[in-house]
Amino acid sequence: NNNCNYLLRDWNPTYQYRIPRKEYQNKRIYLFIFNKHNLFLETFLEKVEMLNYPKKNIHIEVFTDQIIKHSFSKEYHSINIKKIKNEEEYIIRDRTLKECKKYNYEYYLNIDPQCKIDDKDIIYELLTYDKKVVPQKFFHQ
Repeated sequence: NNNCNYLLRDWNPTYQYRIPRKEYQNKRIYLFIFNKHNLFLETFLEKVEMLNYPKKNIHIEVFTDQIIKHSFSKEYHSINIKKIKNEEEYIIRDRTLKECKKYNYEYYLNIDPQCKIDDKDIIYELLTYDKKVVPQKFFHQ
């Protein structure tokens, strides 16, 4: 990633990232969550709720094979919870990407429920540094 930023002349020697943006608080986010056979879904959803970003700007789209007992905040722009049928994850993800574009969301976040979210400001960080793709880093053990 650092090499790409350097080659694109977006290198910032202080941050070693792309040059930070200034306007990022009002960006609309489509948050996609695909959960299949994950025992930590409820814990994961609690961490999602703790993310420091205006909930009114976040649409949550959850596909799961489990019953969700979690009660989401009423502050979110919208929340859809759908049961996984016989579709593959990549087909569902492609469809949600099209939906994200159709409804003019500015960012699409795909967070795997196996990820451990500890930084409540991660959305701001990603938007500020204009990260295009972020790989999974942490797993429950």
